[in-house]
Amino acid sequence: MATKKAAKQVGAKAAVTLSAIVAATESDSFIYTDVATHGPMVAEGMVEVNPGMTNPENPQELATRATQKGIDSMNPAIDNVVTAPPVKPSPFKIDDAIALPTIKRGGRGGNVYPFEAMSVGQSFFVPADADKPDPAKSLASTVSSATARYAVDSGEVETVSVKNYQMGEDGKRARGADGKLIALEETTETRPKMTETRKFVVRSVEENGVKGARVWRTA
Repeated sequence: MATKKAAKQVGAKAAVTLSAIVAATESDSFIYTDVATHGPMVAEGMVEVNPGMTNPENPQELATRATQKGIDSMNPAIDNVVTAPPVKPSPFKIDDAIALPTIKRGGRGGNVYPFEAMSVGQSFFVPADADKPDPAKSLASTVSSATARYAVDSGEVETVSVKNYQMGEDGKRARGADGKLIALEETTETRPKMTETRKFVVRSVEENGVKGARVWRTA
């Protein structure tokens, strides 16, 4: 239930949505929202959006997560005290001073891996197994999402091109007789410009005869 504090800061209607965003964030996930919904909350520092992650069903909606301020605003017992979220234990060992190899061309959720606990230059190794014969490929989206998770609103805006598609009665993008999506004229959209505060990369490696992938925090 939205608290009076959150409702006062972003409006009663927006506070209901903020409650859903906070719930998703605390589950290490996110929800898609349009600019009319997240705009006021971004301005108040309650949420952050990733312009690089759009809703496949509605490109006008961006991946949205709550900031610590947004999370705290839903707790009536917290005033202006900001506490760091607990770090979940991970089965992967963090290593220092492992050189980043050149890229080679060529899952599990981000909460399984120790992204939160990593410092710049640290990394962890994920061995290949039956479920992940090519862990670098399997982890690519997880690593990208981890980088996006720590992106913050820079306070600036940028104008980007948006591909639009015809929508069907079921709310999904319609396809033509050839099975391809029916594209409409591209439009432009002004979005908050995000700044990455942490950067993670993954590379295929072989260590001590074991093939796998290593994930580094580079910034």
